[in-house]
Amino acid sequence: MTTAPTTGKLAAVNLKDAGVVGIGAVLLLASLLGLTWLVMPANPATDAPAAAVSFNDLTAATKSSPSTVQSTYFGWLAWVLFGAIILLSVAVLLTGNRLIAAVTAGIGLLTAILTTLALKGPQTWSQTIEALPNLRIGGYLMLIGLLALLIFNAIKARPQRVRNSTTITTVKSETGQAPSEA
Repeated sequence: MTTAPTTGKLAAVNLKDAGVVGIGAVLLLASLLGLTWLVMPANPATDAPAAAVSFNDLTAATKSSPSTVQSTYFGWLAWVLFGAIILLSVAVLLTGNRLIAAVTAGIGLLTAILTTLALKGPQTWSQTIEALPNLRIGGYLMLIGLLALLIFNAIKARPQRVRNSTTITTVKSETGQAPSEA
């Protein structure tokens, strides 16, 4: 179901697409606003208690991280990237512009890579993989929202095939020759 464009170069808005963009945006924003991203289990060896860690907690904890990607991502970069992906996805939804969709899909892919590197930080890859079961609702919502918008934009960036509902058949004349087209 679509609605007709009202003015200018606005594209007809598909309600399913609007739902994907809306849900993706809400999930990304919700992941940044207080939900638990990680759970740090208690460590009896160091007397460290278990802790639920939100995006804000990660921001505070990574300010002095030796990983520049980690401190930058949790400091301000995630907000900028998520905001850009959301705003550009809305632009794609309203205009249907394939170039904007391709750029937004690229930003989404870059964001996925930077998120992975930020969560890894100075740990080894094996330590990061071992910590994956500690991911919680904020991290999952971020992944789902990011993937929804990345896939939406990747699909919109592809050239659209024209569907023709009529079938063209060649009719041979009595002489066995196909009629010439005018």
